[in-house]
Amino acid sequence: MTRSMFLLSLALLAVALSPSTVRAGGLVGSAEELRGDARQLEARWWSEVNANPHSLDSQAALLLWGQTLAALPQPARGSAAWRELLATTKNGWSQRAVLWRLRGQLLREGQIEEATALPLTVGSPRTWLGIGPFGRTGATALHRSYPPEAAFDPGARYDVDGIDVAWRPVHVAAGSTTISPLDEWRRRGGAYYLRSVFTLDAPFEGLLQTAGGGSLRVWIDGVEVCTVD
Repeated sequence: MTRSMFLLSLALLAVALSPSTVRAGGLVGSAEELRGDARQLEARWWSEVNANPHSLDSQAALLLWGQTLAALPQPARGSAAWRELLATTKNGWSQRAVLWRLRGQLLREGQIEEATALPLTVGSPRTWLGIGPFGRTGATALHRSYPPEAAFDPGARYDVDGIDVAWRPVHVAAGSTTISPLDEWRRRGGAYYLRSVFTLDAPFEGLLQTAGGGSLRVWIDGVEVCTVD
């Protein structure tokens, strides 16, 4: 078993960011290819994900599938094909990506109850701790280092501008993969840290997908892997 620590620093601003997805390898293709023959692209992506649903290229294709191929009037693969693919996936990240594609196809086929019953939270960290705020404004706070970056002490308390700051559980709604820090702290500005620990059965390469309503930085096992300003 491999235990990984996921640390996320959020600078909460009023400006919303569009979801961003990392695109990997040569499979996804250029912007020109993405605007080209959607049916041909669907066939190419399907061939890759069936050959190896856990590759970086497959993960990228699965993440982009809905927004890129949404214009197709009728996908070539029905829900039965997606269920067969789901049975071959071996880790939560790949399973979640396939589940979302299965959900979309079930909705197209009018199978509403089956679509809503799918476990779409698989592969997502469900238990989080949060602490903050640190600093005054998101633009400057995001790029400063605060005590939670140096070491994790679940019992630590900090006096930040007269505010008693401590780690506390962060609510994640049932059936949701979204964390809403503003619902927890109800204050804009400054940096907030969110921390989760998850276990992997074996090492593997995976894509990190981020989306948020503010700037953020992400660490995995103490290594910064992503910054969104």
